[in-house]
Amino acid sequence: MLDRGYVAGDYSHMTVDIGGSGITHNQLILTAPAIGEFWRDVDIEASTDNRTWSLIAKSQIYRVVKAGSPIQSLTLNYPLSTARFLRIKIADDGSGDLRMGGATGHFDSSVAPTLVESQILPVAQVEDTVIKTSTTDFDRGRSGTVFHQVTLETSSINFNRNVTLQLSNDRERWKSAGRSEIYSYTLGNNPLKGLTISLPESTERYVRVVVFNQGNPSIKVTGAVFSGFAKRLVFLAVVKGVLPLLRQTGKQFADLRHRTGPGQYQHTRSVESGRRAAYGQS
Repeated sequence: MLDRGYVAGDYSHMTVDIGGSGITHNQLILTAPAIGEFWRDVDIEASTDNRTWSLIAKSQIYRVVKAGSPIQSLTLNYPLSTARFLRIKIADDGSGDLRMGGATGHFDSSVAPTLVESQILPVAQVEDTVIKTSTTDFDRGRSGTVFHQVTLETSSINFNRNVTLQLSNDRERWKSAGRSEIYSYTLGNNPLKGLTISLPESTERYVRVVVFNQGNPSIKVTGAVFSGFAKRLVFLAVVKGVLPLLRQTGKQFADLRHRTGPGQYQHTRSVESGRRAAYGQS
């Protein structure tokens, strides 16, 4: 932070140095002051030289306390900018100067995750007439490709069955991936199906589906569609040079911090295919 001031009856202001020209940013996160509740309008101005300013966005910040717990919003979003300096003007609502503790500039982008689906036929099926189960094995071709849903295909109708999923990389050692329920009904002329099984994100090559028939007619699984979010390579810039970070993001969540100098941090956050990079902290 370069400076801080107050124009009585008008606004409190603070100037933030992002750390260098040409750095893309679109978000500023303020640090809450050590006071009680507030709700203020905010003007966000940008400058390349800390002398000539232009208004780029209007926003609000607030902090309220409910049942002893604070509820606050201190994030300011604005259009993409490469200006080095930001000036924040916090309107005076009659309660005086609002001195924020500090601010961090960010580049926040969200990319829609790419869902990859593959339709696979069974490689083996076994009926167990003693424990009344139908077991179907699938070979996804190789390990390492991510999936988190399996949608079964069957021509059977009017049923409800419990199922379990098992996973393996060698088709010899299997581990449980949980239990679920599948069903298929017809209500009038409307089909009602629930054939999708969700599981924690997995990469095993072989998948075994065990259907518990419980004395009912066997359910013949004719295929399955495996769904997963594609992984991505993410390269994030830092204040001093460019640091390539290889991020494999499916449904993963990652939070990394890298110290780049006094008072400056790189902060990357990934949710599925989203990412955030923080360039400077005051």
